[in-house]
Amino acid sequence: MPASREEKREYQRQYYKANREKVLARQARYKALNPEKVAAQQRASQRRYYKANVKKALEYNRRWRKANPEKQAAMDRRNRKAHAERIREMARERNRRWRERNPEKSREKWHKWRARKLAMPFIDHVPVMPRDRCCPDCGVKMVGRGHMSNAPSIDHIVSLYRGGHHVPSNTRIICFSCNSAKRILDLAEWHKHCPSKIGGVQLCLPLS
Repeated sequence: MPASREEKREYQRQYYKANREKVLARQARYKALNPEKVAAQQRASQRRYYKANVKKALEYNRRWRKANPEKQAAMDRRNRKAHAERIREMARERNRRWRERNPEKSREKWHKWRARKLAMPFIDHVPVMPRDRCCPDCGVKMVGRGHMSNAPSIDHIVSLYRGGHHVPSNTRIICFSCNSAKRILDLAEWHKHCPSKIGGVQLCLPLS
């Protein structure tokens, strides 16, 4: 029997060449008896090849997709159907990370969607931040991000739910805590409903 790796490979090539039908029949029986094991081995082999030949594999995939758009579309449909929940979970996680990195853009996007849903007039704009960055209702310094209580957020003076528009005259910047508590109230109702929140800028403390 051959000893070195190259000798073993040459021996296997010669054996396959001399016994091709026999080898193929044996492989077919093995695949039929062990479908899951064979599939796992094929995936592992594909991963090893991809890792060792990333650029070559990407270029091959790009050319194949371009040459076979119908087959690619059919494969995409099958994959979306077979992995629907995983795809949704990945999309939710991707969107969550984007919202964390872009809290202002996320809020603006939500306001646009809300205005379109309610068929309200919409003017794309960014409300003016108070010069001292203090919330005009409670006076807290708005230096947070995302959904932190002291993060700046866009408030509609007359809420979209009650027919307000996303236009400069109906928007202002207040802290996320006040905005969450105000919900759909207008300014008069908000001041009456929660007078303890109204303190003005005199409650604003300087940054330490």
